[in-house]
Amino acid sequence: MRWRASRPSGSFWTTCTCFPAARRRGSSRFFGEAAELVSFLAERLPPQAHLILLSRNQIFSEAQKLRLGSRLLELGAADLRLTQEELLQYAGRCSLPLPEREAQALLSVSEGWIAMIYLMFRAYAQTGVWRFDAKGMDALMEQVMFEPLDERRRFFLLDICMAEAFTAEQAAFVWREPDADALLHDLTHNNAFIIESSPGVYRCHHMLRQLLRRKIAPLPPNAPSTPFCRKARRRTPAGGSAAGTSARGNI
Repeated sequence: MRWRASRPSGSFWTTCTCFPAARRRGSSRFFGEAAELVSFLAERLPPQAHLILLSRNQIFSEAQKLRLGSRLLELGAADLRLTQEELLQYAGRCSLPLPEREAQALLSVSEGWIAMIYLMFRAYAQTGVWRFDAKGMDALMEQVMFEPLDERRRFFLLDICMAEAFTAEQAAFVWREPDADALLHDLTHNNAFIIESSPGVYRCHHMLRQLLRRKIAPLPPNAPSTPFCRKARRRTPAGGSAAGTSARGNI
Protein backbone atom coordinates (compact mmCIF):
# COMPACT_ATOMS: atom_id res chain seq x y z
CA MET A 1 0.00 0.00 0.00
CA ARG A 2 1.38 3.41 -0.96
CA TRP A 3 0.25 6.66 0.68
CA ARG A 4 0.84 10.06 -0.83
CA ALA A 5 1.35 12.99 1.47
CA SER A 6 -1.80 14.90 2.31
CA ARG A 7 -2.11 18.34 0.84
CA PRO A 8 -4.78 21.04 1.04
CA SER A 9 -6.91 21.68 -2.04
CA GLY A 10 -9.01 24.78 -1.41
CA SER A 11 -11.01 24.01 1.73
CA PHE A 12 -10.43 20.25 1.42
CA TRP A 13 -7.66 17.89 2.48
CA THR A 14 -7.06 15.01 0.09
CA THR A 15 -4.97 11.87 0.50
CA CYS A 16 -4.51 9.43 -2.37
CA THR A 17 -3.79 5.78 -1.59
CA CYS A 18 -2.76 3.11 -4.12
CA PHE A 19 -3.42 -0.52 -3.20
CA PRO A 20 -1.33 -3.22 -4.92
CA ALA A 21 -3.08 -5.93 -6.91
CA ALA A 22 -3.96 -8.99 -4.83
CA ARG A 23 -1.66 -11.64 -6.25
CA ARG A 24 -0.07 -13.20 -3.16
CA ARG A 25 -1.27 -15.38 -0.35
CA GLY A 26 -2.66 -13.31 2.47
CA SER A 27 -3.84 -10.53 0.16
CA SER A 28 -7.47 -10.94 1.25
CA ARG A 29 -6.44 -10.43 4.88
CA PHE A 30 -4.41 -7.35 3.91
CA PHE A 31 -7.35 -5.82 2.05
CA GLY A 32 -9.68 -6.63 4.94
CA GLU A 33 -7.44 -4.90 7.47
CA ALA A 34 -6.86 -1.92 5.16
CA ALA A 35 -10.59 -1.52 4.62
CA GLU A 36 -11.19 -1.59 8.38
CA LEU A 37 -8.55 1.11 8.88
CA VAL A 38 -10.06 3.33 6.17
CA SER A 39 -13.55 2.79 7.59
CA PHE A 40 -12.27 3.78 11.03
CA LEU A 41 -10.72 6.97 9.63
CA ALA A 42 -13.76 7.84 7.52
CA GLU A 43 -16.01 7.73 10.57
CA ARG A 44 -13.75 10.07 12.56
CA LEU A 45 -12.11 12.50 10.15
CA PRO A 46 -13.67 15.95 9.59
CA PRO A 47 -15.95 16.41 6.54
CA GLN A 48 -13.31 18.36 4.60
CA ALA A 49 -10.94 15.36 4.63
CA HIS A 50 -11.18 13.18 1.53
CA LEU A 51 -9.53 9.77 1.04
CA ILE A 52 -9.05 8.58 -2.54
CA LEU A 53 -8.39 4.84 -2.86
CA LEU A 54 -7.16 3.19 -6.07
CA SER A 55 -7.24 -0.58 -6.46
CA ARG A 56 -7.79 -3.31 -9.03
CA ASN A 57 -9.46 -5.37 -6.33
CA GLN A 58 -12.57 -4.82 -4.26
CA ILE A 59 -11.64 -2.95 -1.09
CA PHE A 60 -14.82 -2.85 0.98
CA SER A 61 -17.20 -5.65 1.87
CA GLU A 62 -20.94 -5.12 1.44
CA ALA A 63 -21.28 -4.65 5.21
CA GLN A 64 -18.58 -1.96 5.20
CA LYS A 65 -20.23 -0.19 2.27
CA LEU A 66 -23.53 -0.20 4.15
CA ARG A 67 -21.87 1.21 7.26
CA LEU A 68 -20.11 3.99 5.35
CA GLY A 69 -23.31 4.93 3.53
CA SER A 70 -23.23 8.26 1.69
CA ARG A 71 -19.65 8.91 2.81
CA LEU A 72 -18.47 6.33 0.24
CA LEU A 73 -18.51 7.18 -3.47
CA GLU A 74 -17.37 4.43 -5.84
CA LEU A 75 -16.26 4.39 -9.46
CA GLY A 76 -16.08 0.88 -10.87
CA ALA A 77 -15.00 -0.54 -14.22
CA ALA A 78 -18.50 -0.10 -15.64
CA ASP A 79 -18.37 3.63 -14.86
CA LEU A 80 -15.15 4.04 -16.86
CA ARG A 81 -16.39 2.30 -20.02
CA LEU A 82 -18.07 4.26 -22.80
CA THR A 83 -21.66 3.41 -23.64
CA GLN A 84 -22.78 3.13 -27.26
CA GLU A 85 -24.36 6.59 -27.06
CA GLU A 86 -21.11 8.07 -25.72
CA LEU A 87 -19.14 6.23 -28.40
CA LEU A 88 -21.31 7.75 -31.15
CA GLN A 89 -20.89 11.20 -29.59
CA TYR A 90 -17.11 10.70 -29.47
CA ALA A 91 -17.04 9.68 -33.14
CA GLY A 92 -19.12 12.74 -34.02
CA ARG A 93 -16.70 15.04 -32.20
CA CYS A 94 -13.88 13.45 -34.21
CA SER A 95 -15.88 13.87 -37.47
CA LEU A 96 -15.72 10.12 -38.09
CA PRO A 97 -18.65 8.35 -39.78
CA LEU A 98 -19.68 5.53 -37.44
CA PRO A 99 -22.91 3.72 -38.37
CA GLU A 100 -24.78 2.02 -35.54
CA ARG A 101 -23.79 -1.48 -36.68
CA GLU A 102 -20.10 -0.58 -36.70
CA ALA A 103 -20.51 1.15 -33.34
CA GLN A 104 -21.87 -2.06 -31.82
CA ALA A 105 -18.94 -4.05 -33.27
CA LEU A 106 -16.39 -1.50 -32.02
CA LEU A 107 -17.96 -1.51 -28.57
CA SER A 108 -17.81 -5.30 -28.48
CA VAL A 109 -14.12 -5.43 -29.45
CA SER A 110 -13.00 -2.54 -27.22
CA GLU A 111 -15.32 -3.34 -24.29
CA GLY A 112 -15.83 0.41 -24.06
CA TRP A 113 -12.25 1.23 -22.97
CA ILE A 114 -11.27 4.67 -24.22
CA ALA A 115 -7.64 3.80 -25.06
CA MET A 116 -8.68 0.96 -27.38
CA ILE A 117 -11.39 3.11 -28.97
CA TYR A 118 -8.88 5.89 -29.59
CA LEU A 119 -6.49 3.47 -31.32
CA MET A 120 -9.28 2.10 -33.52
CA PHE A 121 -10.31 5.64 -34.42
CA ARG A 122 -6.69 6.34 -35.40
CA ALA A 123 -6.62 3.15 -37.47
CA TYR A 124 -9.76 4.23 -39.32
CA ALA A 125 -8.34 7.72 -39.92
CA GLN A 126 -5.24 6.13 -41.48
CA THR A 127 -6.99 3.50 -43.64
CA GLY A 128 -10.56 4.74 -44.14
CA VAL A 129 -11.85 1.28 -43.17
CA TRP A 130 -13.40 0.05 -39.94
CA ARG A 131 -11.71 -3.20 -38.94
CA PHE A 132 -12.78 -5.17 -35.91
CA ASP A 133 -10.45 -8.16 -36.01
CA ALA A 134 -8.91 -9.78 -32.96
CA LYS A 135 -5.71 -7.71 -33.09
CA GLY A 136 -4.51 -7.06 -29.55
CA MET A 137 -3.91 -3.69 -27.95
CA ASP A 138 -0.11 -3.96 -28.25
CA ALA A 139 -0.22 -4.80 -31.95
CA LEU A 140 -2.72 -2.04 -32.64
CA MET A 141 -0.62 0.45 -30.68
CA GLU A 142 2.42 -0.38 -32.82
CA GLN A 143 0.42 -0.27 -36.05
CA VAL A 144 -1.16 3.14 -35.57
CA MET A 145 1.17 4.99 -33.18
CA PHE A 146 4.67 3.83 -34.17
CA GLU A 147 4.81 2.40 -37.70
CA PRO A 148 3.47 5.55 -39.45
CA LEU A 149 6.28 7.68 -37.97
CA ASP A 150 9.43 8.43 -39.92
CA GLU A 151 12.78 7.18 -38.64
CA ARG A 152 13.68 10.40 -36.86
CA ARG A 153 10.45 10.53 -34.85
CA ARG A 154 10.76 6.84 -33.99
CA PHE A 155 14.22 7.36 -32.55
CA PHE A 156 13.10 10.48 -30.71
CA LEU A 157 10.30 8.48 -29.07
CA LEU A 158 12.73 5.72 -28.14
CA ASP A 159 15.00 8.31 -26.54
CA ILE A 160 12.46 10.23 -24.47
CA CYS A 161 9.76 7.76 -23.50
CA MET A 162 11.73 5.55 -21.16
CA ALA A 163 10.76 7.86 -18.31
CA GLU A 164 7.21 8.15 -17.07
CA ALA A 165 7.54 11.93 -16.94
CA PHE A 166 10.03 14.40 -18.39
CA THR A 167 10.42 18.08 -19.26
CA ALA A 168 11.24 19.66 -22.62
CA GLU A 169 14.71 20.48 -21.28
CA GLN A 170 15.30 16.84 -20.33
CA ALA A 171 14.10 15.68 -23.76
CA ALA A 172 16.49 18.11 -25.46
CA PHE A 173 19.39 16.94 -23.28
CA VAL A 174 18.76 13.28 -24.12
CA TRP A 175 18.15 13.88 -27.85
CA ARG A 176 21.16 16.19 -28.34
CA GLU A 177 19.84 17.52 -31.65
CA PRO A 178 18.54 21.06 -32.37
CA ASP A 179 15.04 19.92 -33.40
CA ALA A 180 14.04 18.42 -30.03
CA ASP A 181 11.41 21.09 -29.28
CA ALA A 182 9.84 20.77 -32.73
CA LEU A 183 9.68 16.98 -32.51
CA LEU A 184 8.21 17.09 -29.01
CA HIS A 185 5.55 19.60 -30.08
CA ASP A 186 4.66 17.48 -33.12
CA LEU A 187 4.36 14.23 -31.17
CA THR A 188 2.40 15.65 -28.24
CA HIS A 189 -0.10 17.30 -30.59
CA ASN A 190 -0.62 14.11 -32.59
CA ASN A 191 -0.46 11.44 -29.91
CA ALA A 192 -2.93 11.14 -27.03
CA PHE A 193 -0.53 8.75 -25.28
CA ILE A 194 1.93 11.59 -24.61
CA ILE A 195 0.36 14.50 -22.76
CA GLU A 196 1.46 17.64 -20.98
CA SER A 197 0.06 16.64 -17.59
CA SER A 198 1.13 19.89 -15.94
CA PRO A 199 2.85 22.99 -17.33
CA GLY A 200 6.20 21.91 -18.74
CA VAL A 201 5.90 18.26 -17.63
CA TYR A 202 5.09 15.53 -20.16
CA ARG A 203 3.90 12.02 -19.39
CA CYS A 204 3.83 8.85 -21.48
CA HIS A 205 1.08 6.26 -21.17
CA HIS A 206 2.45 3.05 -19.69
CA MET A 207 1.38 1.02 -22.75
CA LEU A 208 3.40 3.27 -25.06
CA ARG A 209 6.43 2.96 -22.78
CA GLN A 210 6.09 -0.84 -22.80
CA LEU A 211 5.98 -0.88 -26.60
CA LEU A 212 9.07 1.32 -26.87
CA ARG A 213 11.01 -0.72 -24.32
CA ARG A 214 10.41 -3.82 -26.42
CA LYS A 215 11.88 -1.93 -29.37
CA ILE A 216 15.17 -1.27 -27.61
CA ALA A 217 17.80 -3.81 -28.66
CA PRO A 218 21.55 -3.93 -29.30
CA LEU A 219 22.51 -2.66 -32.73
CA PRO A 220 23.94 -5.29 -35.08
CA PRO A 221 27.64 -4.84 -36.02
CA ASN A 222 26.71 -4.15 -39.66
CA ALA A 223 24.17 -1.42 -38.84
CA PRO A 224 24.38 1.52 -41.29
CA SER A 225 26.46 4.53 -40.27
CA THR A 226 23.55 6.94 -39.82
CA PRO A 227 23.59 9.69 -37.17
CA PHE A 228 21.14 7.63 -35.15
CA CYS A 229 23.27 4.49 -35.25
CA ARG A 230 26.36 6.48 -34.29
CA LYS A 231 24.38 7.96 -31.39
CA ALA A 232 23.37 4.46 -30.28
CA ARG A 233 26.92 3.11 -30.56
CA ARG A 234 28.24 5.96 -28.39
CA ARG A 235 25.78 4.94 -25.68
CA THR A 236 26.66 1.24 -25.73
CA PRO A 237 29.57 0.37 -23.39
CA ALA A 238 32.45 -1.17 -25.34
CA GLY A 239 32.53 -4.91 -24.85
CA GLY A 240 29.49 -4.82 -22.58
CA SER A 241 25.85 -5.65 -22.81
CA ALA A 242 23.59 -3.03 -24.32
CA ALA A 243 20.75 -3.93 -22.00
CA GLY A 244 19.46 -0.88 -20.19
CA THR A 245 21.13 1.56 -22.62
CA SER A 246 19.64 3.62 -25.42
CA ALA A 247 21.26 1.48 -28.14
CA ARG A 248 18.54 0.69 -30.60
CA GLY A 249 17.98 -1.50 -33.56
CA ASN A 250 15.22 -3.50 -35.16
CA ILE A 251 12.68 -0.72 -35.29
